[in-house]
Amino acid sequence: MHSLHEFLSRLVLEPGIFGAIGLFLVSIVDELVAFVPSSLILAAELLFLKDPLTLAAISRLTIFVGLPIALGTAIGSLPLYGIAYAGGKPAIEKIQTKWKFSWADVEKFERRFDGGTWKDELLFFFFRATPLMPTLPVTVVAGTLRMKPVVYTLLTILGIMVRVVITLIILRLGGEAVFVHALHVNSQ
Repeated sequence: MHSLHEFLSRLVLEPGIFGAIGLFLVSIVDELVAFVPSSLILAAELLFLKDPLTLAAISRLTIFVGLPIALGTAIGSLPLYGIAYAGGKPAIEKIQTKWKFSWADVEKFERRFDGGTWKDELLFFFFRATPLMPTLPVTVVAGTLRMKPVVYTLLTILGIMVRVVITLIILRLGGEAVFVHALHVNSQ
């Protein structure tokens, strides 16, 4: 477990092409088997980033962290989306224990959608872009509502990229606030 943590730390703290490839692969596997909330773990590593969070740093993190995670998540979610698209509720009920969610989770999200309007696409993007929002039920809803595959993929990439950047910024700023507070308390 320590080596996995060290590997993930290097991917985020030293963004570059090799780190981007690693994040891409981790995100595919994570979306397929949901073994760790990789975007949260990866973003948490920013607490140890020494450079200030400038527009240039955010741009670099968007390209080398956000985009690879978004592409990997989109690719990793396609099998479940395809099952929901082709098989609907009966297919999902057969595999729901494997992906550790219930049809009730899907229905909770499905109630918010109209069924094929531009509002659904906007809502789908919002759910994808919101940090800590579960992705599996949203994927299934998109499939059962038969969202066009190209629209699904594009909105997933854009939404997850926004989610990762928001998470990175929140954790970075939150980490700085905790650090400054700790220094202030210790200096008294």
